[in-house]
Amino acid sequence: MVLVKPILKILMLIQVAIGVIVLCSPLALLAIHGKPEPYEGRGFSEFPDMASVFYDSSAGRNTAADALLERMVIRKWAISARNWFTLHILGYADTKQVVSGGDGFLFTRKAFDQFSCDSNPADARELESLNLTMALAEGSNSALLLAVIPNKASVHPELVVGRAVHYARCYAEHAELLRRSAKQASRGAMVDHLPSIQSVKSRTGYGYNRGDTHWMPHMELAVLQDLYLAITGLDPRLADLPVQPGKIKRSGDLERMLLIAREYPTIESDRKALDGALGDLEKIPGKTVVLYDSFYKSKRESIARLFVETSFFHMNSASDAIAGEGKYAGSFHAAMRDADQIIVGIAERNVISRLRSLNEYLLGEMLDRNTQHAGRACDWRQAPEELMNRTQPLEPASYPGQTKSRAISVNIENPSATKTHNTCIQLIVGSSVASPPQLLFRRPDGSVLDSV
Repeated sequence: MVLVKPILKILMLIQVAIGVIVLCSPLALLAIHGKPEPYEGRGFSEFPDMASVFYDSSAGRNTAADALLERMVIRKWAISARNWFTLHILGYADTKQVVSGGDGFLFTRKAFDQFSCDSNPADARELESLNLTMALAEGSNSALLLAVIPNKASVHPELVVGRAVHYARCYAEHAELLRRSAKQASRGAMVDHLPSIQSVKSRTGYGYNRGDTHWMPHMELAVLQDLYLAITGLDPRLADLPVQPGKIKRSGDLERMLLIAREYPTIESDRKALDGALGDLEKIPGKTVVLYDSFYKSKRESIARLFVETSFFHMNSASDAIAGEGKYAGSFHAAMRDADQIIVGIAERNVISRLRSLNEYLLGEMLDRNTQHAGRACDWRQAPEELMNRTQPLEPASYPGQTKSRAISVNIENPSATKTHNTCIQLIVGSSVASPPQLLFRRPDGSVLDSV
């Protein structure tokens, strides 16, 4: 009994020491190694306020523990080791962000999730709004072009095997449905880069990077080919130009999410051949605005060589500018106002979400252009001057049930008139939470025609 108490005391001290080490080791590791950069394709959790940690329920303490653990480099090492083992030893990857296919190819889960069997990509209000925006662009003689960059799984369907199959049961059908529906909604003013990319891939043997979401550098040939042909109607034959091994190796963003990034050789365009071909092309006149995401980002220099004057804005910068924020707000609105053609380049998996943030602004831009076009071309004798106001607020009774609407006057040619002239009528664009935007026409006498 004499020895029991000292032994118990020693064991208690050891227990307390272990507890102190467990509690303090995260802070010690942070002090030694510093906070790692965000990993796994997401940021760190926010720390809760101190009151919830010390006085509230265990939820606050659990949140604080998670936030601290995420910032520990040892957790990053553990995740890297786990992903390396599953990919290289067990032969697969399956996380919330990344899933593996055939021949070591990795795919982003987001692309498959967007086209799950529960989704209906053709039944999206954003596509109806796009149809309206494109109709207004046609009416104001504005060149608005939607360019869709295909997902990696659309370019490499033969590699959607293994773990990827579980998430891609309806992918091919739904991705094709989205492209077809977007083409119809854009009234033909859409470039689908998939056919040209498949053509370059079949000729060169390379498409997208194995460990990356994006294409290899030489896919700029498909982009330049499609944009020039869509805008000018002339075939520049750029997709047939030769390629060569890339001078630098690149790591992939999908592997970086797994924390096991390696470097891969790349394929790029034969620069001499491309420079010569672009030099022989007649540049597309006017001012061009290109709204781009990560795919077009690395192709800006080549795309700019197709046009006389080009302004580029990343989608995120455009969204900030539309909200009146960011350092590019002034230059963005000025460029959009003066643009002769607007190109909107969107990754296939982001078509709906990007249109959701851009549609209202593009619709307003096309409405303003219709007003300007009407002011230049209208026969003012056919409508009272008050009907030609740039915008007119609508009485609630004029378009019941709507939360917001805009009214402008447009110019419509009247082919049945004795003499060829233009008639001014009012175009009303209304939208509500419950229904997509609609068009109505109001005659000079105030009566409203059927919606279209």
